[in-house]
Parts: sequence; C-alpha cells; structure tokens
Amino acid sequence: MRSDITIEICCADIHSVILAQKYNVDAIELCVDLQHGGLTPSIALIKKARSIFKKEMAVFFRPRNGNFVYDEIEQEIILEDIQTAIDLGIDTIVAGGLTNTGNLDISFLKKLRAISQGKILSYHRAIDVAENPLNVLSQLIEFNVDRLLSSGCASNAVNGIQTLKNWNQKFGDQIEIMAAGGIQAENIGDILNKTGLKRFHASLRQASNQIEGIMNLGCKEQADEALIQELIHKVSIINSK
Repeated sequence: MRSDITIEICCADIHSVILAQKYNVDAIELCVDLQHGGLTPSIALIKKARSIFKKEMAVFFRPRNGNFVYDEIEQEIILEDIQTAIDLGIDTIVAGGLTNTGNLDISFLKKLRAISQGKILSYHRAIDVAENPLNVLSQLIEFNVDRLLSSGCASNAVNGIQTLKNWNQKFGDQIEIMAAGGIQAENIGDILNKTGLKRFHASLRQASNQIEGIMNLGCKEQADEALIQELIHKVSIINSK
C-alpha cells in the first residue's frame, strides 16, 4: 500500500500478522486481549511477528487489565518488556500511564523516553480517559513523544471527529495523531475529510462468539480478511481522486 494515508492494523494473534503481511498494509500494532483494551504480547509472539511482518511494527505494552495507573513494580515490568522487544527488532513503542488523579504520569514518561533508544514512541488511548486530555497532549509534545493514538475522547473516532480535528489543527505539526476506534472502510473517508488526519488504526476483527462452558475463555480475536480488503480498496479509491 503506497499512499499519503497510513493504515495500521491492530493484530492480536499471529494469523492477523500473516494477513497484514499478505495485504501489504503499512504498519501493525501487536498486542493481545483486545476485548479488554489490549495487553502486552508474549516474547515468542513478538519474535514470530517480526520474522513475518516486514514494515513498521509497533508493540503495545500494558501488563494487566484495569486502568492505566501503574505502580513502580508494574512500570519495571513494562520497561523490561520494552527492552526485550527492542532487542527483537520492533520499530515502535506504544505505552504510557496516568496518575491516580487522571493526569499524565510524567516520571514514567521520562523513563519511556529514555529507554526508547531512538524508536518511535507512541502514547496510547489513556489520553481518552485522562482528566484533562488537552493538558496531556501539550505535555506529550513537551517531552518529544512522536505519536498519539486517540479516538478523540469518545467511544470511537466518528464520535470524536471534532476533537480530533481540533487537535490536528492545533498540534498536528508537533505530534503525529492517529485516529483509532471503529475505523473501517465505511467511515475512513468521512474521518479523513473532517479531521485532516492521515494515519488510521483499525482492528477489523472477525465476529466471534464466546463458547459457553464452565470456564470463560474469551473469544478469538483474529482480523477479518474481507474487512482488510475492503479498507485497502477504499483507501485506493480515495487516493485515486
């Protein structure tokens, strides 16, 4: 895919990575457990994904379900996972934290900036639940964070269009803003036209029902090949205009 528009596919299993490579998407973000907002993938999954996917590969670092408030030992786990992933050849670090009051955890951000070693540092959707998102965004720029993933503080990017537009107009030349949350072929054109953003993060998961039983094992979270094809086709149409 060659265009001004960059499509990043969120991959929660190795089969999704294979699809991303097959359809030559621009980038992937590797994680697991999308149903609960995403968690850090295993070392083996990172290693295998890196051997398959040849373009920009981001990894999402979150050690547990729940909020984005991490204590010292949780931060240590995140930083150690990041170092291991860097050694395995990832391109982009997706991480960050908040304080108990919903503000940016600046001390943790400094540690992330220090360990990034020239890799792209992307702050995730913790901004969408922050107490003062605009203040967080200004601080991210102050500490030279490269990218921000956001739905515009809404349930999805369509509902957050006005915020994403405002942020892009005011800060787009200082930090790359990537729209996230419900991105698909049917709405990417509208989001693009109204916000001016050019980078989009899409999960495009298959519909999957949880199997009932004595254990709650969750659902498979594989990307839907048809939805990937539709999104790529839509982007090609947009680019041809």
